[in-house]
Amino acid sequence: MRRSICQCEPNYALAGQVSTWKFSYTTSTSLPKGTRLKFDLLSKGSAIDWQTPEVNIKEKVNVVWAELPGNKTITATYSQDDVTLSDCFEFLLTSDIKAGETISIFLGTPDKSKENGNRCQTYVQRRKPFHLYIDPKGKGDFRDPEIFTMDIRGNHLHVIKIVAPSLVGKNKRFDVIVRF
Repeated sequence: MRRSICQCEPNYALAGQVSTWKFSYTTSTSLPKGTRLKFDLLSKGSAIDWQTPEVNIKEKVNVVWAELPGNKTITATYSQDDVTLSDCFEFLLTSDIKAGETISIFLGTPDKSKENGNRCQTYVQRRKPFHLYIDPKGKGDFRDPEIFTMDIRGNHLHVIKIVAPSLVGKNKRFDVIVRF
């Protein structure tokens, strides 16, 4: 029984890191021309979530695009999931994909510079999921997703806030709470 393979490069990120992220999907079945792929970031666009990328590949900064076998580039269209209201990007395959071939989805910059990429979420999360829905008929009937996972680790500490009572009686015990 063949299984599809979903992997992220790099497979972990530091909270708030700016980079170009690659999501590689190796298909277990052939996909015909006209197949629709919907890549769901599971992000609602808030300041602490993944930065929402642009769909225009000419922007060169914070863009989402896909590469098919043979280095063919396809652009995305922005959509929003009706149920979860998360940011989604749809791709339309321009050629047939054979079983075992890899489709790569990129978030970031087509240039090699790392400072113009896509910013990941700013909070720690183990096995952060990204969903890839596939509709081989191209009619918008998306079923169960293929799931990419990435670990989001802690980053440099910038602020420490200490909360303590302003008045304490002599020889009385008090607690100090430290929040990162």
